[in-house]
Amino acid sequence: MNLRSLTTIKEVQKLTGKITSLGRFILRSADKSLPFFRVLRKPKNFEWNEECEKALQELKEYLTTPPLLANPKEGEELFLYLGVSEHAVSSVLVREEGGQQNPIYYVSKMLQGAELRYTEMEKLALALVVTARKLRPYFQSHRVIVLTNYPLKHVMSRPEASGRLIKWTVELGQYDIEYRPRTAQKAQILADFVIELANHPNLPIVVEERTPKWMLHVDGASNANNGGAGVWIQGPKGVEIEVAVRLAFPVTNNEAEYEALILGLELAFQAGAKDLEVFTDSQLIALQIEGTYETREKTMASYKEIAQQWMRKFDRCSVLQVPRAENDKADDLSKFGAAMDGIGDRKITALVRAQPSIAGGAEVQTVAEPESWKDKIAKYLEDGTLPVDPIAAKRVKF
Repeated sequence: MNLRSLTTIKEVQKLTGKITSLGRFILRSADKSLPFFRVLRKPKNFEWNEECEKALQELKEYLTTPPLLANPKEGEELFLYLGVSEHAVSSVLVREEGGQQNPIYYVSKMLQGAELRYTEMEKLALALVVTARKLRPYFQSHRVIVLTNYPLKHVMSRPEASGRLIKWTVELGQYDIEYRPRTAQKAQILADFVIELANHPNLPIVVEERTPKWMLHVDGASNANNGGAGVWIQGPKGVEIEVAVRLAFPVTNNEAEYEALILGLELAFQAGAKDLEVFTDSQLIALQIEGTYETREKTMASYKEIAQQWMRKFDRCSVLQVPRAENDKADDLSKFGAAMDGIGDRKITALVRAQPSIAGGAEVQTVAEPESWKDKIAKYLEDGTLPVDPIAAKRVKF
């Protein structure tokens, strides 16, 4: 293409107008044209810098190999992929035939004002709403399958969702939209979508390859003297971890909730989780982590910071608020932990009676307890037996 460097604001305005007209054919057009719009914000101090020149050359190269867009057939299901970046939201609507997916339409919108401060989940919802408005005829005549690994439907339908999310949910309710997890990268168009986002290393990539999902349920409890934390972890291949912890220090209920969250994140990470979905019945904790609620108290802000540090260790980690009835196991564990006040270092045997004593053949099962450091020292003093671990053996001897 014979397109030279631009020298005036008027030329830049013409270029951005053409890009807008060609938006359907340009993947993530808003991000591609961002340098040009930055120039337009300062019309009195026009400067065609290296960033603008690089963006222009990349645009010229892209337009020399335009994508082949498909036309949908009447009544068929269409698939939608969403993407977000720091400055824009994008989507690609595709149709599938013979195991192959082909693009129908690209949609891209540059974020402005308050939109730049949206949470990642709100940006995803905005991408869906903008796409539905732009491609209204497609949404009216087809079922649209939104393929995303994020719990978008759950977040938008929560009673405590923000006003804008509720408004968008009502707006989208007129369409036949289904949400499905994306389990495989099936099309070249999706590969291109990921590559485009990967060119911005500091931006989150939403359309990513699925890894085994882990689920973490946490709950905290407090009483007059201390607190308890309950953690229930479920992983692939039947992995299940249940932990009840006594918090041997005074805590508020919200602090106990954060203690449970941080402990659960630590245990899940040590267990090898990469893709983690966290469930808590604390609305405050979930919305503080999400960023919807401000964290004003210094103590709570410190807890939030530590929790987010652990969350960043995972490839993907989200925190969702669920009803207490759906978090009953973690709730029971937290209450059990809080009830262990006064136990200290005593060795307690926990028993489980499966049937009433009056039932014939009733059995009592002993819940195994791990060997404590006192047991190891006692064995060494009795018969000289040391732990297999050399570090533990050294501690026992000295």
